[in-house]
Amino acid sequence: MEKDRGSIIGFALAGLALGTAAWYLLGTKEGRENFNRAVDGIGEVTTKLQKKAKDGMEYANEKIHEGLDCTSDLVGDVKDKARQFAGKAEDAVDHSKSVGKELAGDMKDLAHKAANDATDFADDAKSKANKYTS
Repeated sequence: MEKDRGSIIGFALAGLALGTAAWYLLGTKEGRENFNRAVDGIGEVTTKLQKKAKDGMEYANEKIHEGLDCTSDLVGDVKDKARQFAGKAEDAVDHSKSVGKELAGDMKDLAHKAANDATDFADDAKSKANKYTS
């Protein structure tokens, strides 16, 4: 019971204080002037905060565009390098094919020559062997 009575008295005192402050601010000429100055001050602070926020947004927007430009340039450079690499790789493949064909041709000629030489050698060996066996 005492606790409830203390709560009621606390709320009553808080209400009385708020009412007195409101009457002072709004009920007297000096109070209204103070209230108006406070409202004007809050308006100035709000305007400054809005300007700072706008400036911050503009700065962030500029940095985002700078980043996008930089990224775009980087992507272009990477594409150019990739094209150059692809061209060099294609040239290397073409060169390898050319060398491979030339090497295959040389190997074929050597194989024919070896086969002909082996045939000639076999024929020569037969004739010499026939010379002693006949």
